[in-house]
Amino acid sequence: MLIFKDKVTGDELFSDANNMKLVDHIYYEVYGKVRTENTGIDESLLGSNPSAEEAQETACDGSVSGIDVVLANRLKPTGFDKKGFGTLIKDYFKKGIAALDDEGIPKEEIDEIKKRCGEKCKKLYSEYKEMEFWLGESQEPEGLIGISYYTGDTEVTMIFFKFGLNIEKF
Repeated sequence: MLIFKDKVTGDELFSDANNMKLVDHIYYEVYGKVRTENTGIDESLLGSNPSAEEAQETACDGSVSGIDVVLANRLKPTGFDKKGFGTLIKDYFKKGIAALDDEGIPKEEIDEIKKRCGEKCKKLYSEYKEMEFWLGESQEPEGLIGISYYTGDTEVTMIFFKFGLNIEKF
């Protein structure tokens, strides 16, 4: 199993248990669905039977709804206005490109990554109103921001930029 973690925070963002693909070698599209998970206790697993003679105490059953990728990795919502989003993306990419240079990635490859990232960021910026933004569990603002948008009633695509990820094999 592959776990994709934020390079800055170490937070788990997604795994290869999710349907996903690498697009243009610059970002992952991770496909999720809106689901409802039951958080209640299944009394039958406790090995007890309800009494026919007296009222039974019951625990409050609960449920939580959300995007399966978000729920499984405990991602937290974050938000900002369109201008703040533009500033954040620019700053994050400057740091990301500098990190690629520090890792010894050839200049030609970095230039191609810059070009592709710039194109994708322009598209994301133009679709700002359609998106939701997510941080890892630590909610560290310097970390990689996951971007989600709906592609159907319950289908969601999330975007995570590759250079902000460490991949661990388990």
